[in-house]
Amino acid sequence: MKTFKYLLLILSFLLVSCDNEEIIYEGESYLHFPTSAADYLINQGSTQRDIEIEYGTLSKVSGDHEVKLVLDPTSTAKEGVDFQYIKGTDNPNGKFNSKFVVRLLESGASSVAKIAVFRLQSSTLKSSIINYPTFTVTMSLKCPANLMNGNFKNTVAFWNTPAGFNFDIVQTSATNELRIKDYLDVGRDFILKYNPDTYVVTIPDVYTGANYSAAPYAGTEIWVKQSTDATQVSTFNPCTKTLTIYSNYYLKGTTAGYGNQKEVFIGN
Repeated sequence: MKTFKYLLLILSFLLVSCDNEEIIYEGESYLHFPTSAADYLINQGSTQRDIEIEYGTLSKVSGDHEVKLVLDPTSTAKEGVDFQYIKGTDNPNGKFNSKFVVRLLESGASSVAKIAVFRLQSSTLKSSIINYPTFTVTMSLKCPANLMNGNFKNTVAFWNTPAGFNFDIVQTSATNELRIKDYLDVGRDFILKYNPDTYVVTIPDVYTGANYSAAPYAGTEIWVKQSTDATQVSTFNPCTKTLTIYSNYYLKGTTAGYGNQKEVFIGN
């Protein structure tokens, strides 16, 4: 028994020693980006937006090495039109990481996103082929949310079919809230919450005002909530005055319902 305990003690010591031992990489530096992509909105009227693009190396760089941020030809964004390099060249001497600065230009931005794929270039440092050799910037114009006030046509419809009916959309006194007036029923608005930075829309659970009429669920309330499919993201674009909603209409207290539905509104 004593021998068994002694062996366990040795094994425990070895495991702790392995856990606490640092793994030291002493190979080549290898340039890379810590993440692969990011989305940026340029506020209408702002003229420009400066963003920082971080990069790193697998080991600390020793000596002078020039590293450039270069645009991949697969990009849809153009230098001088959509963006400018503010700091496009760097020397990471003595560092594990550093950053570039790029200026996004409102004059070239539109509501349709443009893509800038950046690579790292150096004559003395190699680039990594994994994690991550490129960094993709998606840039688009961000118009103010108050442009969503107005009259909209329901071009893709479910609750109010056929498509083509017009509805007023208003911003209420509640923070970051839109209402589609009289959409669910006369006097019953469709309430939408939104993120002011991304314009992603969320749908609170709400009673539509209607009840199901057929057996076995006759009289059951019909409610609406956010789509249950995480890939279906509701958003609006004030620049194009377009609202796209993915919602789920269901019978309260049951597993029955109409499933996830897409509804689109375009400003008149």
